Amino acid sequence: MTDLEERLRDTFTARAESARGRSDPYEAVMGRVRRARGRRRKAVAGVLAAASVLVAVQQFEVVSVRQSPLAEQQQQEEEQQEQKQRRVRGVLAWPARGSLARDADFLGEMRAWSARETARVLYAEDAGDLGRVVVAALWNGSTWRVALLEGEAGTSVARLTEHAISDVGPEVPVSAPLYWFGEERSVALVVGPPEMTKVKISGGIDYLADGTPSRVVHTPPVDNGVVFTEVPEPRSGQIAFKAQVGDTVYPEAVLPSKRERDADAFSREVGKAARRAAGTVDPARALDLLYSVPALASPVERLTYDLLWGGSLGDGRDAVVATVSGPGTPTFLAVQVIGVLPGGVTETALMGRVVPRDLWPDGARARGEEPVVAWTTRENEVAVYTPTRPRSKVEIHSEGRILVEGTTDATGFVLLRPLTPPSLQSEARILDERGRPVVVTKTHLGDLWTAVHGDDSSW
Repeated sequence: MTDLEERLRDTFTARAESARGRSDPYEAVMGRVRRARGRRRKAVAGVLAAASVLVAVQQFEVVSVRQSPLAEQQQQEEEQQEQKQRRVRGVLAWPARGSLARDADFLGEMRAWSARETARVLYAEDAGDLGRVVVAALWNGSTWRVALLEGEAGTSVARLTEHAISDVGPEVPVSAPLYWFGEERSVALVVGPPEMTKVKISGGIDYLADGTPSRVVHTPPVDNGVVFTEVPEPRSGQIAFKAQVGDTVYPEAVLPSKRERDADAFSREVGKAARRAAGTVDPARALDLLYSVPALASPVERLTYDLLWGGSLGDGRDAVVATVSGPGTPTFLAVQVIGVLPGGVTETALMGRVVPRDLWPDGARARGEEPVVAWTTRENEVAVYTPTRPRSKVEIHSEGRILVEGTTDATGFVLLRPLTPPSLQSEARILDERGRPVVVTKTHLGDLWTAVHGDDSSW
């Protein structure tokens, strides 16, 4: 089996295992962001985009026939742990690096600190204003884990602070680098194999006049597969890395932490906003959507948002339509669709586009326009929402012909199922009482992640 085949198998399995819903909206959404981050790894991106959901569905359908839910869960946990161990064992093949990695006094401190575990130092450096940082693999007799220790320069090992380090999970390819960002000193650490030749660090996103995102990128020198550097003017929620190993580029986004005190109040406010929205908005689904855009505000609780509509699309799927923005960012129109498929697999779609200058729908009204949003979640399904046109006729046009038509309900929503799938250029047209089109919009809304962060291949 080739390395690529092994990575594909690991990624497929992990994505299937992690597809089940979680009760905590923050953890659920952060899990999806991490998986979205993994989908952008160039080594497997093309395959995953087409097959990830299908593989997840097939795996759970087969397993559910053979095993009880308890046995299935136990097997998943065992397989996930084995995949994680394979990842750590791949890291162990890297040489020890850093000025402290062979320092006898320092290694003695490490042995004392890890008295109940066997430690193997992967990287250890004392870098003045950047501080002291240590990356070590630890063996407790049955499993491996990777720890990162950091603190002021010269701090003894026993007084360093331990952190979880990114990219040691089972969904990560064996050769992927390790990433860490230290908020206190605005420092970034990337540790990869010696073959890692290039690292890009983005500390934030600037938005052009038309709302197009533009990454602010820093390219530090790589020293024997390691980068330890300061990040100029980092913006929490927007920090990202890219590291190149051979022909493969590994991206990573730094996710902001959750603040329980702020999160509780935020949850209550979202609940109130959900009750004011048209249709039926599930507050938990609304939280899912808002926590999916951490790049706009950090903490996420600083978001400005308007929940517009929510409701069922059938087949166990719910949709939420909202506008979201953060301090100094454009406003984005966002649509989230979440459903649970047979076997417990969660299906999620996040779509959106920038709305230049003004809030939608109020800004559209100020310009003499009428607000409308249309999106396609399945090839034979188009949803349309227009708050100013309840009980109005809607037509879906493609290549000069009408694919399907219908009428919006009292909230201005309609779900249409054309026999012929709409194309990327298809339009939704809202008609007035005389049958004249008064509102026209594309049925393809686009990807929310790309709208907020930009195209990953652009930097």
